[in-house]
Parts: sequence; C-alpha cells; structure tokens
Amino acid sequence: MHTHPSTSLADADEQIDLTLLDLLVLDSPGLWAFEDLAREYGDAVAVRDGIDRLKARGLVHEIAGCVFASRAAQHRHPMGAR
Repeated sequence: MHTHPSTSLADADEQIDLTLLDLLVLDSPGLWAFEDLAREYGDAVAVRDGIDRLKARGLVHEIAGCVFASRAAQHRHPMGAR
C-alpha cells in the first residue's frame, strides 16, 4: 500500500512547530537561546527548521541567537491569551 510521505512530514513539522510555540508561549515565556530550545527538544536541525517556519509566519522573532514568541503567537495560541 502506498503512503503519502509528504503528509507525514507535514504532520511532523506541524508537531514541532506546536511544541516550540508551547515552550515559547506557555512553559517559559520570554527569551530562549536557540541552544536551549534544541536541547529541550533534542534535535537541533528540527528546531532550526521549526523556528524558520514560525518566523516566516510571523509567530516568532530571533535576535542574536535568542528566540521569542511574537504578540501574534501569544494571541493565536489556544492558551496564550486569557
């Protein structure tokens, strides 16, 4: 049976993005060093790709190796705006 690898890759990417947003919005809002996010998630390449996707959507900012959630991400996240 033929599976659709692009669908499973897209799902994996979405899961990484959501995990990063959870860390940045809920678990410990504020600045995160890229290295700390990579250590927390366990895969530096996946974190780099996720940050790049989130930056492209305007949901995170990155300055001098530190990452933080944008205001849009804080309001868009289901648990961010209370």
